[in-house]
Amino acid sequence: MTAAEEPATSLLDAIERCDVDSVRLLSIDQEQMCTTSREEAATPLHIASECGGPDIIQALLEAGSSISARDAKKRTPIFYAVGVGNLDAVQALISAGADVNDVDERGFAPIHVAAVGGFLDVARALLHAGASVESKDHRGRGPMHYAASCGIVDMVLFLAECGAEVNEADSRGDGPLHMAASKGRAEAVEALVGLGARVDARDAREQTAAFLAAANGHVDVISRLHLAGVPVDHRCHLGMTPLQVAATKNHVKVVEALLEVGADMEWQDDSGRTPLFSAAGMGSAHAVGRLVQAGAAVNVVDGCGVTPLHVAAMGGQLDVVKLLVAAGAEVGAEDDNGCSAVVLAVALGHSEIAKFLMGDNVY
Repeated sequence: MTAAEEPATSLLDAIERCDVDSVRLLSIDQEQMCTTSREEAATPLHIASECGGPDIIQALLEAGSSISARDAKKRTPIFYAVGVGNLDAVQALISAGADVNDVDERGFAPIHVAAVGGFLDVARALLHAGASVESKDHRGRGPMHYAASCGIVDMVLFLAECGAEVNEADSRGDGPLHMAASKGRAEAVEALVGLGARVDARDAREQTAAFLAAANGHVDVISRLHLAGVPVDHRCHLGMTPLQVAATKNHVKVVEALLEVGADMEWQDDSGRTPLFSAAGMGSAHAVGRLVQAGAAVNVVDGCGVTPLHVAAMGGQLDVVKLLVAAGAEVGAEDDNGCSAVVLAVALGHSEIAKFLMGDNVY
């Protein structure tokens, strides 16, 4: 007799083997019915909902299993069935009276779980049974937010067809488009825009989808948004543009893409700084090189008379300092306090930069 042919020795073993007869026999033992598995404190019905079929679920329910039992994360059995896309189990639990709008400790309803997994048939069954397409978790996010974030275009389109709002914002002001853009889900972004998502919507930090895409280095998203007519120079957080945040984070491909579609290199944020300032201060040498190559002004000053060279010197960014000097940055330029880049480098202990700036090759 092989191991697979040996009789199940426990209820959980019988469930995992999908052995209906053994489940019926062993479920008579109430001690086994109360047995939990895994760290989640899942009951036999939770496990059966994940890996079993309707017959096993029915056998456990007839033996007294609670369809409303919760594991350590407050999830009922239907969450387990939905989480693996077990449509037969989902339908069996719905028929037995499972609450399709129940929520776990995060405020997730089963429809959220289906959206994350991309299980269209399961989502359809849940909605047909009365699940709310606008259900919100504790962060104010509906299933559309998660379908967009995961880039599951079919789910995005299905939820919209069922009435999900594409411009609904969560507690931080992020809509589905923000989430798709920040995760680089270009096809989902295109789908959402086609469904009427507002491309100019801003979150709590005044960030648009384009700004978030630029901040995270997602070139494809930037391209799709540009084709959708999104302005490349709109001001966002602290007056920064997508080009400025891309330069700050050294996302060179995004910088190049934005420059190609006409982004303004000399746009100044609320402190009077251009993208070159931001890139120089963060040591984003490749972005600095690309901006300089494109003709960015290297001797522009902010509201305090500071130049990109001052910023690079203060930040200890030797490679950037060299790039700026080679591009014509004025080494002797002083800010409103009368400090040159050399003075700042010395004061802050950046000896290599001070030595380079004071070298004969500079003057």
